[in-house]
Amino acid sequence: MQIAATPRAEIGVNRAGLFAFLAVLLLVNSELPLAAQDVAAEGLWRSGLNLFAVGLVFYVAGFAFITVARAADDEPVRPLDWLAAVVVSLLALVPLHWFAKSAFVPLAAYALATSPRESPVWRIGVVAATFVGGAFLLSAFAEPILALDATIVRAVTGSSGYGNVVDTDFVPGSNQITHVIILEACSSLKNLSQATILWASLTQMFRTPITRPIVLAGIAAGVAVVATNVVRIAAIVRFPQYYEWLHHGPGATLFGLASLVACGAILCAAILHASQPRRA
Repeated sequence: MQIAATPRAEIGVNRAGLFAFLAVLLLVNSELPLAAQDVAAEGLWRSGLNLFAVGLVFYVAGFAFITVARAADDEPVRPLDWLAAVVVSLLALVPLHWFAKSAFVPLAAYALATSPRESPVWRIGVVAATFVGGAFLLSAFAEPILALDATIVRAVTGSSGYGNVVDTDFVPGSNQITHVIILEACSSLKNLSQATILWASLTQMFRTPITRPIVLAGIAAGVAVVATNVVRIAAIVRFPQYYEWLHHGPGATLFGLASLVACGAILCAAILHASQPRRA
């Protein structure tokens, strides 16, 4: 009786594995400086809560990168891929938030340009591309976007103000804040950017075709996170005595979690519905 020899597995890196590693490296290095600043400013416990709420989107994105790579075939790494990997790695290792963030641009562009549509590397590129879209829009059009945020809050609360400033329900003689200035960190576009990352991560991880219902689900998820952010800022305007609780404390964490739960529920429902076999 002959026993067939088991072929020895070769140790190596495929294209999807390389690009997933680079994407996770950029993800960690782009958020690490901000996490360190948050710990220094807010303390370990409070910053930990903030990172848990806000970081959930990035955990899902990281998991998506790894899941897509694990399900990929063994397409070998091309010589030019190594050059791209060196450039991206050098940008990632610079201990500045914007350098690591900007490295998503060449990573996504190269992955999308050199890979067939719907291939694992192409899907990794799609998710990577969402990390720079919102940040670019916020930096390029910060003033009108923040003014629009403030206009929506003023309309909801009936408050006065100008530009990105909203007057609060100030009680004379108290130590309450008299107005709220909406900055980039509190912008609805930042929340919308996170919703876009979550949308891309879930659709590419589950290989969901980008159909009209999936696009509409993404828009609905974006509306949900923007509405949650507007409600939080409106609450600060109406109840300025709870500013610290709503802006930095547990209230901010709860609103962050509520935003992500609403966004995730909408997207997961749409993806599950899309995966159901259609009846004849």
